[in-house]
Amino acid sequence: METFEQLNRHALLELIEKLPYPDFKHAVQLFAQMEKLDFHQELNLITTFHFQSRMEKLGINNTCPSCGSSHHTIHAIRNEIKRYRCKDCSKTYTLFSGTVIEKTKWHWDIWVRFLELTIHGHSLNDIQSILESEFGCNNINHKTVFLWRHKLIYVLAQMSKIRLSNYVYMDGITIRESQKGSRSLINYKNLKLERKPRTGRLSIKKEATDVAFTTIATAVDSTGHCICNVIGMGKNKPEDIFNALKHYLEDDGHTPLEFSSKKIEEPQNTKTVPCEKAILTLDYFKELNVSGMSSSDMSLKLHADIQKFICQDMANVSTKYLEDYLGFFTYMRNWRIDHGRCPFSRKDIESIFIEIIKSRINYSKKRSFASL
Repeated sequence: METFEQLNRHALLELIEKLPYPDFKHAVQLFAQMEKLDFHQELNLITTFHFQSRMEKLGINNTCPSCGSSHHTIHAIRNEIKRYRCKDCSKTYTLFSGTVIEKTKWHWDIWVRFLELTIHGHSLNDIQSILESEFGCNNINHKTVFLWRHKLIYVLAQMSKIRLSNYVYMDGITIRESQKGSRSLINYKNLKLERKPRTGRLSIKKEATDVAFTTIATAVDSTGHCICNVIGMGKNKPEDIFNALKHYLEDDGHTPLEFSSKKIEEPQNTKTVPCEKAILTLDYFKELNVSGMSSSDMSLKLHADIQKFICQDMANVSTKYLEDYLGFFTYMRNWRIDHGRCPFSRKDIESIFIEIIKSRINYSKKRSFASL
């Protein structure tokens, strides 16, 4: 049975759940003063309950994260968070389990605004100042903003792994390695030698001998959708690029494609009839136009967009985070192709945020840094 305090809290939420966050916060402050409760603790409780009720209305994460069953009972309620027990596997979970918002106390509006600022490429300092001015998040620091932004970028990067269909053009691009933000530098050209900080522009000769490069495998299909994957340091063979991306070709039940390095390098058209996919040469793509642009041109445009995103928009990205930022870039690029516009409206941002929660992908430091 609910206590009188809980009844008052739930009645309050019904009145203020649609209010903007500043008014929502002010109403909770008045409620805490009236009931003689701790304001910050009450704000966290009501915010969590508000988030949970919103997820229930949208039908988000209403199945067991372990077995996918929708048969469950309420196991317990603690601090307004309902914990369910699955009737099939007997495991307990909440609506927040396994999501990027697990164990956080942020309001829905703050998360949507934070995602909007991340998508639109605002700097960490700008995000921090906007959250402080618009939502009164005065206890947030630079490190927290970086971590939460990277959480969202990591989840969107995992969501960008789509299947490419029709004709697929594969290519590679190299990006100069970066150790931005690292306290100790590593010389990838020769691990025994010291890696000195680079300042200013380097000569072509010095850059070729002293600088290591990261190879990115790219694939773009006839619809304009793309996949980008970091495959390693230094130069890679064409078959390495194909092997890194072949898992993203749409599987239609036929025999998997196999291409030798000789077949890729020869200046001739190579395509397979069963799957209607191939690595095609420039001559073929000059004949295949999509929206007035050949796939070779789309590939070159993709490379130019990657260079601009990494080197200009993000002011360079550390190589250890490059995979996540490339996935984020890929997701946003494919989203624009699917919808024909950039996600500017609140409705668009909220739809992406709901996708993030539904994906039940959580950020793990251990998993993210495993390759270092």
